Amino acid sequence: MRILEHLKKIFPLLFLTLINVHLKGQYLAYTGDSVYLSLNGLLHGSIQWQESEDTVTWIDIPGATYNLYPIMPDANTYYRAKVVSGSCNPLYSDISKVIIKEFQCGDTFMDIRDGQKYPTVKIGNQCWFAKNLNAGEYIKNGSKTPSDNSIIEKYCYNNDTNNCKTYGGLYDWNEMMQYTTDESTRGVCPAGWHIPSDSEWMTLETALGMDPAFVILENAWRGDDEGKQLKAGGSSGFNALLSGNAIPGGFFNAINLYEYVYTSTQAGEFAWRRCVRTGDNTIGRWNTFPKNYALSVRCVKN
Repeated sequence: MRILEHLKKIFPLLFLTLINVHLKGQYLAYTGDSVYLSLNGLLHGSIQWQESEDTVTWIDIPGATYNLYPIMPDANTYYRAKVVSGSCNPLYSDISKVIIKEFQCGDTFMDIRDGQKYPTVKIGNQCWFAKNLNAGEYIKNGSKTPSDNSIIEKYCYNNDTNNCKTYGGLYDWNEMMQYTTDESTRGVCPAGWHIPSDSEWMTLETALGMDPAFVILENAWRGDDEGKQLKAGGSSGFNALLSGNAIPGGFFNAINLYEYVYTSTQAGEFAWRRCVRTGDNTIGRWNTFPKNYALSVRCVKN
C-alpha cells in the first residue's frame, strides 16, 4: 500500500486525452485522420503507449514512447498509457476509444492542426467548407508580412483577432498557396482538402444555376441570383459573411460590404478571385488584385 500511495503522489493525474472530436469518453476520427495521444499530469517516468481491440489484451505500440504521439487508426481501437518509473510497478492511464468514421459531406470537419471546426456543405458534386479558413499564426498588418518560413501566417481584419474567429483569416496568394503555383494545391488547407481552382469555382457556379455563357466572363459581375445563394442565409449553405480584405499596411472594403475569395489559378502576374457584395445578387470573377492583397480562403474536398 505504501508503494501504491507513493506512486499516486508521483503520478497524480494520469488522464489520456486525444486531440480529436470528443464524444463522452470516446473520440471520433475520420478515415485517414491523425490522432495525437497525450497524457496529462505526467511528472516522472517513461511512457509506453498501448492499444487493444477489446480492453483485455493490450499490445505495446512500437516506437510510441513519448507524449503527444501521433497515430492514424484504421479501425475502432482502445488506447492507454503505461508509465514506468525506476523499479516501480507500471501505472496505467484511463482508457479512451477512437471510433473511425467515413467522412460524409455535411459533417463538421475538425482541423487537427489547431482543433478548429468547420461545417461542410455539398454543392453539386463538390464538398466545400461552409466557413472561411482560420488556420495559422496571426501577424499584424503593417508590422510584418508573410514569408516562406514553414509557418502559416494570416492577417485579421483591422488587426483584430476576434475578426479572424468570426470571418476567418486573410491570406495573400503566395502564403495561401504555400509558395507553389500548382493549381488545386493543398496550400493552407488541412490534409484531404485543397485551394479550389478557377475551373472548380466555375463548377460551383454552374451547380448554382449560372448560365455557362456567363460563367466564363472575365472581370465582370456574372449570373442572376448565384451570389445571393452564396451569402449568409442563402440557399446554397456556403454562408459567405462578407469579410473584407487586407492590403499591404492596411485594410479596405470593410466587413459586411465585400467577400473576396482567392482561387489557386494564376492570371498572368495576378490570380483569379471570386467576389460577392452587399446589395448585389451576382458573383464577380476578377484578376485585378496584386498577389500581396490578402483575401479569404475556402477549402474544397479532394
